[in-house]
Amino acid sequence: MINTLKNFGKNLVFATIITPILLLTALGHLADIMTTWYAITITGAKEANPFLAWFVNSSFKGKWAVLTGIKALVVRHEAQVAYEYRQYYGAGFIKAMFISCAFVWAVAAWNCSVILRRTYGRRKEA
Repeated sequence: MINTLKNFGKNLVFATIITPILLLTALGHLADIMTTWYAITITGAKEANPFLAWFVNSSFKGKWAVLTGIKALVVRHEAQVAYEYRQYYGAGFIKAMFISCAFVWAVAAWNCSVILRRTYGRRKEA
């Protein structure tokens, strides 16, 4: 009985910490897709990520749907790993999830800075 209560408490604390981090990560991926789309289609920016530049800067019509699907699969995989193997993870895993979330939001913030610089910044034409 005590072991069951200990596991319940551990799982409850884990779910209480990981669920908001996963939701913030999912919103960060959504913000990344939206700001990338806006920066490329509206302001004329180019994708800086060399792994995605060939695809994002292409003329393929369904590229944004494909990228959104890839981002959704990444979030699904993170959630699946977090909840399926939660008994093996401790504070280090929670820190890694938090860093991953912060990194995604940093990318979205960078995209916003690119949008602001291309919209309101002063550029000298060569």
